[in-house]
Amino acid sequence: AYAVRLFGAQGNTFVVVHAYSDLGLADPVLSSMAAEVVVRAREQLDEAVLRLRQETGAEGISGRMEHGPISAAIQRIVSKEGGDLVVMGRSERTGASLLGSNTIDVVQLGRIAVLAVPASTALVPPRRIVLAIDHDELDADALAMLRTVAIMHDADVKVVHITEETSGDAHTWEHASYADALQGVRASFDTYAGDDVAPAIIEVARAHRAGMVAVLHRKRGLLQRLFSSSVTRDLVMESDLPLLVLGQNS
Repeated sequence: AYAVRLFGAQGNTFVVVHAYSDLGLADPVLSSMAAEVVVRAREQLDEAVLRLRQETGAEGISGRMEHGPISAAIQRIVSKEGGDLVVMGRSERTGASLLGSNTIDVVQLGRIAVLAVPASTALVPPRRIVLAIDHDELDADALAMLRTVAIMHDADVKVVHITEETSGDAHTWEHASYADALQGVRASFDTYAGDDVAPAIIEVARAHRAGMVAVLHRKRGLLQRLFSSSVTRDLVMESDLPLLVLGQNS
């Protein structure tokens, strides 16, 4: 429902994916029981799609059953049909670890932006977004989804660099590259000191009353520098705000 509220009920296509394991389907003893489970899962998916259509008024919602891990299912769909964004729901603390790891698996694909949405998130679009960055080279296309969301909802974007040392270095070259990539968006820039990156990002977002956090997840850079894959994982599992993970292959 949050994704429909964020992008609008009209003119968009939303696919609800249920991934299931085929374990037991080949076992004569378990096959009938497993088949019944799959049929029931299909029924529940259809009910969920109907409920979402009724709640949001969006007709472009469909359901998809896919076997195997959710990350593999998403990869197949994106490879064959494309897509703009993967939205992953996250339950309360009891299920955060499992769902968080599923989200990380999808993020690692690097093919598409991923939005992790806590179950407690209000159906209100963000008016301010905190974008946490490192000082590595920027691919402007990586910020396209963030720019789209910000423009659609007239949201400010606070670009922040979390560093282990307090620094007054303006990094004007970096400001210019991000300003260009976020053309048409009200953007401001700042640097914050913090030894533990993920909690520091959450603290900054709360201090600025942000409605969403965005991070760049690189195959190079984030995995080798201050921002690491563990930062993304911690943010997925611990943030009480929607987290937009923007892939950049460099």
